[in-house]
Amino acid sequence: MAQFNNLEDAINADKKKMLKFVREVPRTIASELKNQIDENFDSESFDNDKWKQVNKTRRKKKFQKKPILFNTGNLKRSIKIVSANWNEIKIKSGLDYASAHNNGTNETVNQTVKEHTRKGKKGKTTVRQHTRVMKLNIPKRQFMGHGKNADALIKKVLDEEMHERGIVQ
Repeated sequence: MAQFNNLEDAINADKKKMLKFVREVPRTIASELKNQIDENFDSESFDNDKWKQVNKTRRKKKFQKKPILFNTGNLKRSIKIVSANWNEIKIKSGLDYASAHNNGTNETVNQTVKEHTRKGKKGKTTVRQHTRVMKLNIPKRQFMGHGKNADALIKKVLDEEMHERGIVQ
């Protein structure tokens, strides 16, 4: 520990250390939670509970060897840290379908199909714009949220940061 000439220097040094701790630790926790969400995608689980497997007959052949929820990778890449402070740490996805996969859903949706050209054996045909009713039954495959592993991670990061910065011995 550094030698201080007077009590005021010691207090100012501790104050700077605490201000740096208060400013940086929420961001560190948010970063670690984001890493944990990425690990959930890789392990196909949340809080050590495996996700429900996809019916192989309903899944396109080119996606069968990829992990669940990773057809294009857009969902995993869309997860961003929005804010990190002592009141809240907000991590979210900007994709509409993220909450349907995270929470599961069983609903009927009207989908609008834009006009497009379809190639077939008889050549090109134009498909007019139309709507269709889709029944969605997506099982819950939670990849982010409050859980046992998140609580343990937050506690671990706080303990490590406090010991590393000399706040707690």
